[in-house]
Amino acid sequence: MSTAHTIARRARIVAGIVPAAILCATAAAGAWHIDPALVAHFSVIRTELHIKPASRPRAPASVGQMVQVFTSVGRGYGASPIYAAKTTVGPAADPVWIVPGSYGACLAETSSPGEVAGSCVSTSAAIDGRFWLLGTIPYGPHGARRQVLLGVAPNNDATVTINWVGGTSTTTPVHNNVYSVPIAPHRGWTSVKLNTPTGAPEQVPGMGVLPPQTPRNK
Repeated sequence: MSTAHTIARRARIVAGIVPAAILCATAAAGAWHIDPALVAHFSVIRTELHIKPASRPRAPASVGQMVQVFTSVGRGYGASPIYAAKTTVGPAADPVWIVPGSYGACLAETSSPGEVAGSCVSTSAAIDGRFWLLGTIPYGPHGARRQVLLGVAPNNDATVTINWVGGTSTTTPVHNNVYSVPIAPHRGWTSVKLNTPTGAPEQVPGMGVLPPQTPRNK
């Protein structure tokens, strides 16, 4: 799907369903503008903007530092940590943050105190399902840490299917626009099957074979 198609599609959908009050949610603060297409396609972001500022969960400082690093190399996409939306993944309910911005968003996991794994993409990439990161979080027996694919899917997806290197696949649920699935025993993934905003199935290319993981303490 071309970038022009994606932008045109977003504009049509956003014009029909996003209230003006949400589109201007940041105006009073005079700080950040959140891309209305992100609000339209990701309910976890939409819900966050409805919460009064004093009641919002605050992202740890490491999330803001991660956004600053991406911004310093021109890939921060105007992400605003003060509007970071929190959800959890895995058996230990580890925190994951979606940080919306003016023309993209960032994904961060903060299961290790003082550490953060993050990824930032443009709005069009996020809507097309090309929005993920590899995190090492408590996911095994007795809290053993495992390398996990953490991804963000648009509102139309109750599940996504990960197609692994070697030909097998795993279908996993999406909760608050986020899905998670351990990488092992697989060597990587070739694609993710999800739905476009119009409901049509789409295969998004994966990362292929991953480099060996550096061992970490449990």
